[in-house]
Amino acid sequence: MIKFFRTIRQKMLTENKVSKYFLYAIGEIVLVVIGILIALQINNANEVSKQNRLVATYEKNLITELKVDLKNIQRLDSMVTIQRKIRVNYMLYSKKKSINIDTLIQKMDSAKTYGVYQYNRVTYTIDDIISTGKLSLFSKEKKEAILKLKDVQDYYDIAKIQEQEYFTSSNLEFERTIDLASFLGSFYMRQSIEDKERENWIYNIKSEQYRLFGNKTLAAIRNFNFQLGLNMGLREQSENLLNILEND
Repeated sequence: MIKFFRTIRQKMLTENKVSKYFLYAIGEIVLVVIGILIALQINNANEVSKQNRLVATYEKNLITELKVDLKNIQRLDSMVTIQRKIRVNYMLYSKKKSINIDTLIQKMDSAKTYGVYQYNRVTYTIDDIISTGKLSLFSKEKKEAILKLKDVQDYYDIAKIQEQEYFTSSNLEFERTIDLASFLGSFYMRQSIEDKERENWIYNIKSEQYRLFGNKTLAAIRNFNFQLGLNMGLREQSENLLNILEND
């Protein structure tokens, strides 16, 4: 093709057809520009297609991860609710005017161990979308939903650390006043007569240890309440983003 145009151009110059040559040159330039524009349009179309495929992959991964996260939140809520109820029962009974010490000790046994229930999210696609600058590829509605969920997740991570530190402090204050091995003996070892004798405080409802155990229990309840509240925020924003993605 290039050889063909070159032959025509040389023929015009040879025949001294200058005016026709200029018209031809202009036409050739126009054809080149049109060719460039078509190439750019094709390239842009390919880039848009590539971005659309990337967004579709992101959205597919997000839907899968959000469903797993929501199941984890539901499971965590169930465990936290059970543990919270055990400690609330202890506190309510300990405040009664008439208390059976054996019943109180039994309720204390149920409330004295503390399990840390962490929410381990799997929605790492959100981190990838934001860190790589790909958030701009999403619609305004999806972008806002992603950022709201990310804000809640970040707040959850920080708040849980602070709340756990508060509970740990209260727990250590109680543990410093007791023989911890004896107190946990029913869980980990057989108690000797000497161990039981050192536990005389447990039969004195007005002892300092009971007051500190109450503080420790209230700290656990506060921790559970806080976690349930955080889980509610996570669940709401996760469900919002999931609904937007699935109904698109």
